[in-house]
Amino acid sequence: MDGVHGAGPQVSGLPPELTSFVGRRRETEEVKALLSTARLVTLTGPGGVGKTRLALRVARRVRRAFTDGVAFVELAPVSEGTLVAYSVAEALGFDAAHYRGDPLAVVTALLADCQTLVILDNCEHVVEACATLVDAVLRAGAQVHFLATSRQLLGVAGEYVSVVGALPVPGPCTPDRMSAAAIRAEFPAVALFAERAGAVAGFELTDDNCAEVARLCHRLDGLPLAIELAAVRTRVLAPGQILKQLESRIGLLDTVDRQAPERHRTLNAAMDWSYELCSPSERVLWARASVFASSFELEAAQHVCGGDGLPVDAVLDAVTGLVDKSVLVREEHRGQARYRMLATLAQYGTERLAESGESQELAQRHRDWFLSLAEEMVNSWWGPGQLQWSERMRGVHDDVRAALRFCLDTPGEQQAGLVLATSLHFYWFCCGHLTEGRLWLGRFLADETAPPLVRARALRVFAVLAAVQADSEVATVAVSECRALERHHCDPFLGAAADCADAVAAMGQGLLREAAARADRALACPAYARHPERSHALSVAVCARALLGEREQAAPLAVELSRCAEEYRADWIRSRALLGKVLTRPGPVDAAEKQRLCCEALVLARALDDALAMSLALMLIAEAALDSGSPQRGAVILGICRRFWRLVGLEASFAVFGYEQLETRTRQELGEAAFRSAVARGGQFATGAGFAYALGGADAAREPEAAVNGGNAPRKGRGSGPLTVREHQVAQLVAQGLSNKQIAARLVISPRTADGHVVHILSKLGFTSRAQIAAWAAERKDA
Repeated sequence: MDGVHGAGPQVSGLPPELTSFVGRRRETEEVKALLSTARLVTLTGPGGVGKTRLALRVARRVRRAFTDGVAFVELAPVSEGTLVAYSVAEALGFDAAHYRGDPLAVVTALLADCQTLVILDNCEHVVEACATLVDAVLRAGAQVHFLATSRQLLGVAGEYVSVVGALPVPGPCTPDRMSAAAIRAEFPAVALFAERAGAVAGFELTDDNCAEVARLCHRLDGLPLAIELAAVRTRVLAPGQILKQLESRIGLLDTVDRQAPERHRTLNAAMDWSYELCSPSERVLWARASVFASSFELEAAQHVCGGDGLPVDAVLDAVTGLVDKSVLVREEHRGQARYRMLATLAQYGTERLAESGESQELAQRHRDWFLSLAEEMVNSWWGPGQLQWSERMRGVHDDVRAALRFCLDTPGEQQAGLVLATSLHFYWFCCGHLTEGRLWLGRFLADETAPPLVRARALRVFAVLAAVQADSEVATVAVSECRALERHHCDPFLGAAADCADAVAAMGQGLLREAAARADRALACPAYARHPERSHALSVAVCARALLGEREQAAPLAVELSRCAEEYRADWIRSRALLGKVLTRPGPVDAAEKQRLCCEALVLARALDDALAMSLALMLIAEAALDSGSPQRGAVILGICRRFWRLVGLEASFAVFGYEQLETRTRQELGEAAFRSAVARGGQFATGAGFAYALGGADAAREPEAAVNGGNAPRKGRGSGPLTVREHQVAQLVAQGLSNKQIAARLVISPRTADGHVVHILSKLGFTSRAQIAAWAAERKDA
């Protein structure tokens, strides 16, 4: 942890405001004042009252006071307390998925000396884990402040509570003596209704209808979510009709739990009413779609929610109806429409699903869908669509977790969970989720009842993940059991894959000769000969022999790896082939050519979040700088390397082989003092900015950003980014929801060029998804 401490987080920043903020001036000032003295402020109140919006508004007002930025952590999708620290670490820009230590310790170390505001949103379902994390961080760091939203207190010493009430509403007689303009100005609840109804239906608040609107807001107790749901109805009903429909359900209000706050009962009534206005198909979909932990696509809704009362061909109409009624929110990712439910509405749907007795069946359907998606990824991974698959799986990560959790907690489902965790092999290994993959596989492997070959395949994946993280002892044990099962059941391909895992484990132990021999054994297997996964064994063999100084023996393997890259057009292979070409060139290598090849490999690996390839590319770029007579630049990149390895938990991995010799050369060129200064400078770069420096971007000659820079670190959407004019144009078009093909047509460039621009933007800004680019571009446009 010493390597993590003091590196500083790279905060994710704040999500954009998609609608205007209405009212809450007094509450905003009060919470601001509390944060100036209190280190933990918790906003409490019922669901739908506006706790999150208030927290975000306050954060925007105070973020300049926090020199190390503001981090927003959305906890609603987090399925269990053990993942809270991972979520916080991710929001801080730390890739805890790679780190083998305690994520709570990582977060505590990252924040120990930082003046940062961390927003924990929707804590109630993981309140104990949140309390543990907050308590640990507050005790360790004097400058960190937390702003939490929760339906219950965290119960941490020093916690200050601000109860978020409903918006002010007019009294029963107030409208009779006030104009529409006056009532809108004085009562935020009316202003909210008027603004939202105007947006969805062109509604105008007038002196003629303001009395009915005021009574409606009064009837809804000023609850923002209830008001927004009611505002949607102005598409088909006048405010007086909406009020009449609501009032006719007074008996329904009387039947709810009287121990709940009145405002909460009113919110339930509003959702009940909205639910009753849905068609039968829409009601079924509302309940069934609540099984999704994050946004979902139409095809997923059809497979998971269709059938048994909701024909598959009726799902589209039901989705359309729920979007119209603002039950579902439509979003767009990579040219594909996706849908999500607000947490309160999803909870309501979960209750309706439980009443129907379909919860277990829907959870199984949900699991089956994501298992089929994972298996489709396995079958499609070795091709030109790797980046798209990586982004797609990141988009459903919360649902994958929910499916795995269902399998773990449900009797008789453990084998399905093991198959799912194994099918996610390439997502865990190639896309930056080594630790989490090990976590799930380890849990399922604890149950030894799975069929031998199912268990053997899982052990092979588990071994590779452990070996990459230099946990060679664990990897060796897993390989041994895998090999024993394979020999008993005669699966030659699995045997070769186990040999490859064994080679990676040997590399992690520094046994280069053994690693090369084991990789050669895997490559000699006929079952491995024409499979694209052979490229993994080739990359291990190339690396091992190059590090042994056996370039002549490694060269033909590097050529074959390049052939694999050309044949399969897979970015994961391409990045390794480029690095293999650098490692195996005979004689002195041109520094400019080495820089070019390694930068291309770094961009490809960064887009996938492939830590191993990124690590090796950075080190070779530093070597290229030294070779070209730029030892100071090389030392800065070595500092970037050090920081990155510490963050992703690869300090002991074979990714760092050769570092000491390179460090010695650079120190001799610069002298001790200059060397230490340059390395320290590199260690101050945020990850995205550090990669931009290594790539030789526009900011390469500037001072590095602090790891947190007032919320403006490139990672997670807050960086200025060393983008070219064309890349800025592409980013703005991404923000408009255009696909790469549409961007190409708009800018009169080839689709492949557009793809390249998007990959470079992701790499330079330290992002992993188009949604982050869109948020970043929108914020710059607003500024």
